[in-house]
Formats: sequence, structure tokens, C-alpha cells
Amino acid sequence: MGEERLELRYVPLSRLQLLGGNAKLHDLDLIIESIKLHGFKDPAKWEPALNGGAGGIVEGNGRTEALSIMVEGKFPAPRGIVVDADSEEWLVPVLFGVDAPDEQKAIAYAIDHNNLTVSPMANGVDAIDMYDPGAYMKLASIASAATVSISSEDVHALESLLSVDKSGGEVGPVEEDDPGSDEYDESDYWPVIKIKVPQNVFTLYEEVLGKQDGDEDWERFENLLKV
Repeated sequence: MGEERLELRYVPLSRLQLLGGNAKLHDLDLIIESIKLHGFKDPAKWEPALNGGAGGIVEGNGRTEALSIMVEGKFPAPRGIVVDADSEEWLVPVLFGVDAPDEQKAIAYAIDHNNLTVSPMANGVDAIDMYDPGAYMKLASIASAATVSISSEDVHALESLLSVDKSGGEVGPVEEDDPGSDEYDESDYWPVIKIKVPQNVFTLYEEVLGKQDGDEDWERFENLLKV
């Protein structure tokens, strides 16, 4: 088997397809400001297996989307972008090669490429703040077996984290309360939300429960309960 190499090509921006269902959140305004300031120096990577075999951007979706916004806003082309002399279309540097063998592994690379920038990361749940949670769970469910940054246990934790009790959301009043008595309080019917949290969060929860009144952490926890 010969050596696999990456190849940099300039491709019309209009031909680039983003990763379908991409869960990563982007601050597009800041990305645009960064490109204007520094130029476009970080090429996207094309994966032929994405989007059901139609191909798509596996890394660099936010940067590619930012360029499209700049074109629509009639920004001048930043350094690193070539303008076609005939069509005046922006030509974008894109990496090709070293492709994933299938879509699952292509999505797995997309997840790892993002998650491994988070340090320290105890598990794949720790990276959830970077993503739309529901979309992240869908991608993680597809690709967890092929990633190094998220496991099947992490997927189950995500499912628990995002799930809400569907049994009607009612918890009955404490037994000693009589609905017909003056002591009965309708607010005893509270909705139940079940979540599964990382061990370090549960450990902190247990520590806070042991705090005494007047402790700053305890007061924060009490305020959270009130919310």
C-alpha cells in the first residue's frame, strides 16, 4: 500500500457541503473577525463518506460557514482566499486525502477533532457545552464505537442527561399531608427531571449537602434549588 498524503486544493466555496447534522456550536461573528484580522489560515478537510456518500466538510464547518456569510455581506476577500478572475467566486483552500473508510468513522473523526481540544476531559460528556446537546447525542450514537473521545457509556450518560421523566411529571404530596386539610400545599406537586451526571459533579453535590448554613457553597446550592 502506497503512502497516503494530504493535498491542498482551492475549491469554489459554493461547492462545499457542510456536515449534515453538525452539532458543534460556533460564534460566527468572532470567527469572521478573526479571519479579517489574521487571514484564512486553517483549511477545512473534505471527507467523501459524509452526508450519505455525497461528501462534506469534516473539520472547518464554522470557518466555511463564516466565509459564506462574508460573501453574502460583500466583505473583501481575506488573505488566503483566492478570487476567481472570471466568476469572481471565492476559492477556498481545502484538504483532501487520508479519507475515512466509511461515514461512521468520518463522523468519529469529526467528534474527536473537536473533543480532544478540551483539557482535561474525563469523558465525552464533558465536551457537551461545545455542542447542541440533541444533535451531539445523535452523532455520538452513530460514531461512539469508532472514537477515542467518547464511549458507549458516555452515550448512555448523554441520553440520561437529556431525558425528562415522561410519566406525567407529578409527584404526590408527602403522606402526612391531607389534601382536605389546611396543611395541604398544591406546590407539593413538583415535576421530576431525572439526569445522570459525571462522578465529579455528584461528588461535589454530596460535599455541598454536608455544608453548614451560612457556607457560601451551601447558599449557592440553596439558590439553585429555589430555581
